[in-house]
Amino acid sequence: MSEESTIRTHVKRVLMKLDLRDRVQAVIFAYETGMNRPAGRG
Repeated sequence: MSEESTIRTHVKRVLMKLDLRDRVQAVIFAYETGMNRPAGRG
């Protein structure tokens, strides 16, 4: 299994667990839930 195939599989499984159709929905989900906030320094 190639590295690219492994990444594709992981992304697919995350999308399935979150009940999302595609990466666009994942980005929207991240914004709506605040997951896109930058990490604090310190």
